[in-house]
Amino acid sequence: MSTYLLAWVIGQLDSINSTLNYPDITKELPARDIRIWTVPGHSHEATFALSTALDMIRWYEGYFDIPYPLPKMDLVALPDFSFGAMENWGLLLFRQDLILKKVDDTSAAKKQDVATILAHELAHQWFGNLVTMKWWSHLWLNEGFATFFEYFCTSQIFPDWEMMTQFLAKEEENALLFDSIEHTHALEVDIQRPSEILGVFDPITYNKGASLLRMISSNMGMPKFRNSLRHFLNQFKYSNIETQYLWEAFAQETQNPELPKYLEPWTSQPGYPLIKVTPELGDDRRVLITQHQFSLYHSTPVNNTENLWWLEIPMAIKTDTNYRVQTLLMFSRSMELSIGPNVVWYKANSGQTGFFRATYTDLTWRRLGGYFIAFNVEDKAGLINDALVLARAGLLSYELVTPFVSRLHDQLHPSVWTAALKELQNVAYMSYDSSNTTCYFSVLNYFQSIIPDSRNLNNRTHLLSLLRTRVLNFAVDIETRNDSTVASYLLGIFIDHMQNDHAIPDGLRSAVFKAGAKFYGEEEGYNYVFNRYKTSEDFAEKTILLEALASTSKPNLLQRTLMDSIDESIVPLQDRMNLVNLVSANVYGQDLAWEFLKTNWNNYFNNDYYFESFIGVVSRFSTMEKYQEVSQFFSEHNLGNDRLVAQVLELINNNIKWRTQIVPNMCLYFRL
Repeated sequence: MSTYLLAWVIGQLDSINSTLNYPDITKELPARDIRIWTVPGHSHEATFALSTALDMIRWYEGYFDIPYPLPKMDLVALPDFSFGAMENWGLLLFRQDLILKKVDDTSAAKKQDVATILAHELAHQWFGNLVTMKWWSHLWLNEGFATFFEYFCTSQIFPDWEMMTQFLAKEEENALLFDSIEHTHALEVDIQRPSEILGVFDPITYNKGASLLRMISSNMGMPKFRNSLRHFLNQFKYSNIETQYLWEAFAQETQNPELPKYLEPWTSQPGYPLIKVTPELGDDRRVLITQHQFSLYHSTPVNNTENLWWLEIPMAIKTDTNYRVQTLLMFSRSMELSIGPNVVWYKANSGQTGFFRATYTDLTWRRLGGYFIAFNVEDKAGLINDALVLARAGLLSYELVTPFVSRLHDQLHPSVWTAALKELQNVAYMSYDSSNTTCYFSVLNYFQSIIPDSRNLNNRTHLLSLLRTRVLNFAVDIETRNDSTVASYLLGIFIDHMQNDHAIPDGLRSAVFKAGAKFYGEEEGYNYVFNRYKTSEDFAEKTILLEALASTSKPNLLQRTLMDSIDESIVPLQDRMNLVNLVSANVYGQDLAWEFLKTNWNNYFNNDYYFESFIGVVSRFSTMEKYQEVSQFFSEHNLGNDRLVAQVLELINNNIKWRTQIVPNMCLYFRL
């Protein structure tokens, strides 16, 4: 066992427990004790986690065909923990707000959060613990697999949640965004110093690693993928692994000795390709397909002759009379494809199984926008995210993006909205200029017009509940008036709750508390939320209340929130930097958060575990003045991670380009 997997927990704790056994099958497996420990008085909140953990352990044992090898498993909900969770072998640790759920809390988002973090840490009992990466350079074998199975295992236990579709819109899109900056890194990265290790616990290692596994499993088929993993785990259990061993297992199962050669570029080189599909001149029955490395802030794709990827491209083709998917294998800079006559539209990466982006001529983009409602959820999510990101990079006019965004009003799947939300939030943020708010308020008004009618979100399915939570949170974030339809609806629930102690419907607490803190009275709503935060014993609710405190548009209240972040009697250490980050994500709090961070850095924030959140605080800046301030700060404070510093400065520089070169065009189209 690797030494980093050893842990002790000492304290006064309560527990609930069950026994993992298999009375219904002939294969002899020993009974194992599964226990969840909590601070006193909260063990009943672990009921859902315990039953879900039992189901997931059974599923993992069946899928890998390898029993969990220890005689017991303890899961501990900790009141203050820097990480979200840790997979110590047989003693898994979690922040208590991430694993505990009140019995009467039926929130879809809460149930899903508990299930996915369990699936992630339990996957590590096989990938990470039973087999362990040989060195930190291969960390993706731990975290990529755990992130992939976080979704895949949960999808098997709760099939109605459509977790693999959610994976695409959340994890994969995040990886594509992070991997498009110049100072990204390959999945396999050279680690020479201890200070560099934390720097690779990032979206490349987790999200890109998992996305690569999703692409491979889709290309080779799930049965062969599973058989490969069974062979791999059995061959290397209780030993150390590196990427090449995995490629060889895939090659053996597929009987394709060339496969490692094709897969190697995906882990040895950074970035990913942008696929461009254009009609051949004079022959609309053939298209030319090219690949170049995509860069978020270059006006043209990076033409790096050394970076090529092996691609399996499923091309959806719609003609006047039929629809088909034609698969193309590509390991060259360009190639031609015959698509036949009478083509209405075509779309590369059908089903969004490949880790790449795709673009087309303006005419094709217009056709795809016109037929947007005809696509499945995965393709809708891919199209709208690709369009928004390509426009951000200056490779597509926002005129061609608005047909996709305007149709969000009628989209009732959370994955389509999730694929768009982060970019819409970025658009709103970049349009804000305190000296001239015309564009900002125009953008907000446009976004308010695409919010679905709340009456369409009342169906209590898991997915519609998720959508309601995410959309109403976005709606209150961009709302500027307390008498709008959305604000009035949420404020009505808040006032009824505050005055009559009526329960807030599950899934609405975040939006309702935000609306109350933001709009009710001068400070009355904020003070109520603050006092409830201090007295609440509902750990999940306390997280929601912190987010609400950072949502106010009043600078004096945001400053109060910042000061409270360093008072350990109010805000635990684990939430300190997150609260500062939340304030900085508010356009009215960005400068306040930065000044606060600089003033209190040495006393409260100079800690390795805060560096990732620190990126969020400063990476939203978009002026040369702030670029120079942040650069000066880094020159005076050694963070011990040169890549992190380079990434932050690159992001700010890119924001400057976005604001000066792209935003003026954007404001012409995001308006009513």
